Amino acid sequence: MINFLVGALAGAAAVELFVRLPFMQSVRRIARSGRTTAWVISSSKISDHWKEKVLLAYSGQMARQSCLLIIYLGVIAAVLFAISFAIDFALPDAKFEAFMLSLMGTIWISVVATVYALVRFRRGTA
Repeated sequence: MINFLVGALAGAAAVELFVRLPFMQSVRRIARSGRTTAWVISSSKISDHWKEKVLLAYSGQMARQSCLLIIYLGVIAAVLFAISFAIDFALPDAKFEAFMLSLMGTIWISVVATVYALVRFRRGTA
């Protein structure tokens, strides 16, 4: 029972971190760079020389933003594993880490996080 309660709190914490980190800003920047890249490639008014220079800059922007996305996901995972470690340290009989990594635990945390996100965004508090 404690595993399901802590799993629910972990799912809510993951959603809060996702909302508070500039995750979507990085996704939008990658998408914008991709659209601009497609426009530059398809333009017949831009010389190949300048296309090479511009595309190198856009690919660098996309690589930086992709690295930031990986870091943000790593922060979320680190917090979830810190919660897991703290619970397993405080309540060794709970075996929360094993629960969290099990199929049932993963499904539970995913469902709770999804419901929490839907409720949170529906209220307009994001």
